[in-house]
Amino acid sequence: MNIPGLLIEYFITGSVACIWLIPLFSNFKAQAIFTSLPQGVISLLLLPLLYIIGLGLDMTSGFLVNSFGWKRKIRDKEKERFKAKYGVMPDAELHTMMLWLHNAELGKGYEIKSSRDRIARGTALNFAIASVVVPISAYIFLPLTEVVIIFIVFSILSILFYGIWRKCEASSHRYKLTALLIVSKEDCISSNTEEG
Repeated sequence: MNIPGLLIEYFITGSVACIWLIPLFSNFKAQAIFTSLPQGVISLLLLPLLYIIGLGLDMTSGFLVNSFGWKRKIRDKEKERFKAKYGVMPDAELHTMMLWLHNAELGKGYEIKSSRDRIARGTALNFAIASVVVPISAYIFLPLTEVVIIFIVFSILSILFYGIWRKCEASSHRYKLTALLIVSKEDCISSNTEEG
């Protein structure tokens, strides 16, 4: 992943986290600390804070996704096929390096798709957290019926963004496998040409 891509991904994920961070901290004295600071200091603190929050959420969502469910099954099957063909166990970094080494355009395409996936995954986690934090924070100010509506809306959005992430991830997975196939065929063609 190139550095500007990571910066943007983490800032976007951290910024989306404001959906639940602002209601969470509006009920505590932390709000008084921020409002007492000069505007320039708030900006200087906010940018790195959003980046760090985005980084943490990306790592957390990556851990959750890679530890459970359908992706693990796909990954195990793919690793066995890759090991049988190339003699080494693959990982995401190896795939990315192979694509960049053999075909920079395919590598760039994979990086763009990977960036999109990470943003979608972080957004899904943010809305899952918001579906709990926002209704609890709103319960102090709103009647229970409105709190339930807020919970339902954020839960639906969380499920929606989870589905979007799954669709993006599946598309990236197909792209990666196709790109690796193209790279391996290019290798076969160039090695046959050199031998001939």
